[in-house]
Amino acid sequence: KFLHEAADKEYVIFLQHDNYNECCTVKHTEKGVRLKDTFKLNEL
Repeated sequence: KFLHEAADKEYVIFLQHDNYNECCTVKHTEKGVRLKDTFKLNEL
């Protein structure tokens, strides 16, 4: 449910325990919610 809201409202999700991808966005696809972009926090 949260991922659907994140995709609808274009939330930036902070991945606290991921050493490589600090942030990500998600999108709706025909298979459900999937990863859209990954980036560093300082790139915002």
